[in-house]
Amino acid sequence: MIITYADIDGFRNLNGISFAPDPKYNIIVGPNAQGKTNLLEAMWILSGCKSFRGSKEKDYIRLDGNRMESKIKLLDSVREQKISFEMTKSASNPKSIHLNGVKQKGTRALFDVFKCIAFIPDDVEIIKGSPEKRRNFIDMAASQLNPVFVMHLNKNNAIMNQRNALLKGIMQGNTDKSILEIWDRQASKEGAVISYMRYEYIQKFNGICGRLYRTISGGTEELELEYRSNFYKNEDFEIPCY
Repeated sequence: MIITYADIDGFRNLNGISFAPDPKYNIIVGPNAQGKTNLLEAMWILSGCKSFRGSKEKDYIRLDGNRMESKIKLLDSVREQKISFEMTKSASNPKSIHLNGVKQKGTRALFDVFKCIAFIPDDVEIIKGSPEKRRNFIDMAASQLNPVFVMHLNKNNAIMNQRNALLKGIMQGNTDKSILEIWDRQASKEGAVISYMRYEYIQKFNGICGRLYRTISGGTEELELEYRSNFYKNEDFEIPCY
């Protein structure tokens, strides 16, 4: 996959940026706070993933601006593809995503088209940080390989939001407690699917990491990754649940 052209305007401090990357290597240099990371982030969001900085979409547009746009053209193994992401502060529907000229309802279709890897200093937290950091990394990486995962993650988030609102209502005494079981069942089902898909990703990832680490260590050391759930055992994942 090769990016042949990028056009970025109004994204943070970037205005009127147009360039054609080299198909092999590109080194971006310059003083601090000039927009080097912003440039990478503006292209990264076209993969369908959230900002690798953890930024909110409303922060994409510069404070004194009203609109941002990020576009790329890329060549995959079959054809040229075009992706665009636009946002306008004053619009009733501020976000607009197009894939090959066709407007998309969300970012799900982009996962199949533009696959990216970003490695930043904060990524050491995947190893040293909390389990949440590792779950977020797995969810992002697995979603690029299997866009169905995105659907389950979004559904689970919606269920948990509804369940949390229900719990708040129960605590305030204005909601029937018996309704909670309905949401508990749905949350359990989606949670099981997500756990399985995380396990499946780590199984695939483990084989690749082990092979690469043996090369790095000259065959003197082994690396093994394992998905550990607080609820499920490894044998529970032998039968797919989706």
